[in-house]
Formats: sequence, C-alpha cells, structure tokens
Amino acid sequence: MSGTLVESSALANVEINNTFAGGVSEDWYNSDWLYRKKITLKQASSTLSNFPVLVSLSDTDLASNAQADGDDILFTSSDGTTRLNHDLDEYESGGLDAWVNIPTLSSSAATDIYMYYGNAATSSENLASTTWDSSYVAIYHFEEDPPGTDVAEYLDSTNNAHGGWDIVGDGNSKEGAIGKGQGFGASTVANDDWVGTDEHADFSLAAGDHSFEGWFKADEQVSGSGFGVLYGRFSGGTPGAGYFIGIRDSNSNLELDYRADGGDHLNLSSLDSIHDNFEDNNWHYFAISIDVSAKTGYLYIDGNLHDTDTYLGDLIDKTGYPEAAFFMSAITWDSPGNHELLGSMDEIRFTKGSARTDDWFSISYDNATATSTFYSSIGTEEQDTGSGVGVTFSNSASTTNFMILDGGVQAPPYIYISGNYRNDGIFNANSGTTTFNGTSQQYISGFATGTNAFAGL
Repeated sequence: MSGTLVESSALANVEINNTFAGGVSEDWYNSDWLYRKKITLKQASSTLSNFPVLVSLSDTDLASNAQADGDDILFTSSDGTTRLNHDLDEYESGGLDAWVNIPTLSSSAATDIYMYYGNAATSSENLASTTWDSSYVAIYHFEEDPPGTDVAEYLDSTNNAHGGWDIVGDGNSKEGAIGKGQGFGASTVANDDWVGTDEHADFSLAAGDHSFEGWFKADEQVSGSGFGVLYGRFSGGTPGAGYFIGIRDSNSNLELDYRADGGDHLNLSSLDSIHDNFEDNNWHYFAISIDVSAKTGYLYIDGNLHDTDTYLGDLIDKTGYPEAAFFMSAITWDSPGNHELLGSMDEIRFTKGSARTDDWFSISYDNATATSTFYSSIGTEEQDTGSGVGVTFSNSASTTNFMILDGGVQAPPYIYISGNYRNDGIFNANSGTTTFNGTSQQYISGFATGTNAFAGL
C-alpha cells in the first residue's frame, strides 16, 4: 500500500495495521463470503435434536449483497465455520424463507447461528435433501406452480423423491402459510384438482410410530358427502384400510379417521369450546402423532393438544389401490367434487420411526407464527476482520509519503489505524481517497483499483 498525503497534512506517531495480510479469520466460514449476520434463537422449552428452524425475514442487507436468487446464502453453527444444512423455501429481494437443520436446539441456553451471503461466484448452496433427517418420508412446500400436466411436479424436499402428480387446475391460488402454498377448489371434472403420488414402500406407516403435519386454510363449506379431505392414504369398505384427515362439513372441525382391524377406528377431532369451526379463512397448523406401542393418537391444532384417542387391534395400511398411494385434497375414487377441500394447504409432511412430542409441535408453531420473538436477536451485518501477522507502518516523525507492502493479499476493505494525525489529512489511494477524520482509533475504507499495491484497502 502506498500513497501521498496532500492538503498540508502529515502523519505523526501513527501505526497502520493491515490485519488481513494473514488471510481469513479463524471463525469465518470462507473468504469468498463477504458478509454474515448472527441470528440468536431463543431458549427452547425442551431440547430438540435435528429440529428444522424456519428462518423467515426481510432484510435490506440481503437485498443489497446476496445473489438475486439467494443461492449464495448459507448457515453455520455458533463457531462461524461448521456448516448447517438448509432448505431454501423462497427468496426474493431480501425476503427469505429457509429451513435450517439445528442439530441441538437447546433448552438451557439460546442457540446462535450465522447466516452468510455475498458470494457472487458460487452456485446454489441449497442442501434441501440433507436438511431433513431420515425420519421424514415426504415434505411438500408447494412452491411450484405447474400447469396441470399429470406428472410429478410437486417436489418432495427429502432425498426420497416422492414427487406429487399435478392434477390441479390452472389459476388456483398460490398463497401459502410460509412462502407459497397450493389452493384447491371443488371440481366438476372427475378426479380433478388434487395431488397424488406413486406407491413407495416407506409410505407404509401403520406398523410403527409416525406423525403428520401441515398447514391448511378452509375458505368455505366443504363440498359433498360430509368431508373435505386434506390428505390421506385410504381405501373404502368394511373395515376399510388406511387413514384420511379433513374438515367435517356438519361441524367444520378437523378430524382423523384411521382404520384398525377388528372393526375399530382411531378417531381424533378438534371439536371443542375453543376451535369448533375451521372454515374461518385463516391459516391453521395441524399435527397428528401416533404412538403404536401405546395404541394412542394425539391431535394438535396451532401448537396445542386438542384430542387423544386409543384403538384396539392394529392399524391397517392401505394396499393394492391403483389410483394414488397418497393423495391430497380429494379421495380419488369418489365422484367429481365430493370430499374435495375448498381452501389451501402448505408444508405437508409425514414422518415415521418416532412419535413427535408436544414441545416439537408447539415450538414448530411458535417458530412459524412468532418469528420476531423466536429470534431473540438478529445481529448487524459483519465483514471479516481478518487474522494473521498484521502488516504495519509506524513512524515517530511527521511524514507525507509512505509505502506499506502486504504481499498482494486481497481482502475486505478495512484498515485499522491508531495514533495522532491531523483531522484534515487525505490519503490519495489510486483513483480513490481515504479521509482521516479524528485523533483516536479509526476504521477507514478506500478504493483498490488496478494494482495489488492497494490490496486490502
């Protein structure tokens, strides 16, 4: 670094430290990422493992410094360097919805993570399929807006590739609870306006603990035959097999009907004094947890436990049904318009191998609906402060000309200055200028153009 002081100013008893000469800081993920912010997640009510935290924010710094599609955004743990898997749900003009896998969401202290951005050269850093642990069978964000072509265009965010067929009418609402969702309406065409999947072995959940989650908004009275289906895996008859979850038109409450052998059913209902009508045009979060060893099911609405039920015998899984292994918004063997949801769905998930806990569902709801309090703080934008040997310039006498060489190391634009200098001093740095405007420690910036002599300024 070299330059000349002008306008009758001089430097005396000054030390200039280019702390970038040694490279990137030890707690910085990678020097290719120029910016980061610390996000502090509030202390959880109980410790949860591999919890998918929703990071939902609108940020002017992201809008200015991240790639237009958010592909350069990534997350690390509190050490600033350990990568956390994330699933980028939606990003536009600084508005971010991303699911970040937190290995341990602590109940004893707040959890810090870092969000990095500002790498113009990287391709997508999205790690969707590794964000969701192996207990997840399928996850549908409904971010896609396909044209009704009867192919698997609704993507599954797990690595299981259980995409959903697109049998949804064009022009339906894409409003979602988180990012985009999918609207459904009663159809006059047989088997229209629904989503289905092919058969997969891991759709057979009945033998072990499992759970269902999702968001729904019922716009008006459900259509026909008493039940507007959210989703299920079901075949009719006596006793029938499988399950379906939906809105009952006689009382507008949310119900689960799960068939068991011996003619028994697992029946869960949201009908109570608090929520007895979900056709209110508002988004609601539902979750169902099945504990097979206890032969008990649990229904949660908006993070709260609403109903439990037990069953005899064993739950019966649906087999051999050709239309769809798993369906959303309709029971596909029914006549047109019957059992279809009039409303919207978002973030449909189902898992196997464990029965989720009360805290899991309550924290999930809190995270999605109270982001301003779920993040106890979002820090200011940071840049790397560097590390290493620290290239210095110091003098005890007045001078107007000096040179500092840093070996051509490129780094973010900061130099640390301490000492005494006149407050009208201006340092010419190639075509740019750096102004010294005080008599104490300063962080200053300049312009590096065309030569490594000014690298790091």
